[in-house]
This record gives sequence, C-alpha cells and structure tokens, in this order.
Amino acid sequence: MNDFGTATAPVQMEDLEKLDTRFQQLPDTPGMEIPDGAYSVIVEEVRLDRTRTTGNPRVNWVLRIQQPEPAGRVLFKHRVITENTLSFLKEDLLACGVKLQKLSELPSRLREMAGLTLDVVKRTKDGRYNVYFARPRAEEVALDDSLPF
Repeated sequence: MNDFGTATAPVQMEDLEKLDTRFQQLPDTPGMEIPDGAYSVIVEEVRLDRTRTTGNPRVNWVLRIQQPEPAGRVLFKHRVITENTLSFLKEDLLACGVKLQKLSELPSRLREMAGLTLDVVKRTKDGRYNVYFARPRAEEVALDDSLPF
C-alpha cells in the first residue's frame, strides 16, 4: 500500500525511458502560457459547480486543443450563471449544440457536449484569459433539406 491507500507496482526505468524523447522536446519554461489565438478543441468534460466567492452556479468546460500547436494542452472556459449572464450562457450552449427550453434542464444535458469539436478563440486581458466559442463546425451541423437552395 502507498500513502494513497492503493497497492501499486514500482515504477521501472523503462516506464520513464519511453517518454524521454517527448520530455526533451518540451520547452524549458514550465507552465508556459498558451498564446492568444484561434484553436480547434475537443470538449473533454463539462460540469456544473458553484463559485467559491459568491456561491453562484457555474458551468466549466475542459477543452483539449487539437490544432494548431500547442496541441494536447488544455484550456478552461467558465461561465458563472446570474441574471446578467444568462444571454451569454445561452449563446455558449447554442454554440455547443444544446438548446434548452428551461435552464433547469442543464444538469441532465451536460454530457451531450462531451466529445464535441469546436473552434474557439482565447483572449487575454489584464492578466486573465477568456475563451469564446465560435459557431459549430460545418461538418457537425445537420443540413435542413427543406431549404430552397
């Protein structure tokens, strides 16, 4: 047993050696900030919690960058839910393909966003960044056969 209460096998040198090449390719600036710009991401997880300071409900998206570099890194998007932010939340949800009749449906619909590919823009202002969703990717939007063109 280890300090975390689970039995584990010891780490072998081979376990680490197979990661040597990738480790050497990483920059020597740990925690390097992801530059502002446009990225293609996959939604890894969406969860609902509360902010520590106000206790307001909040939606948190975990977004894994697919392209361009730094592919594999993670961006986080947070949307606090208040009367003043409802229109922004609705825009975020629609960009993720989630159309709600009532806000109270949100907890049961969070999983629908997992695995979704989105285009986002990351912008930093005053040392804090925000992530903005673009419209859904064209290949993921169902075509409406009733359109006259």
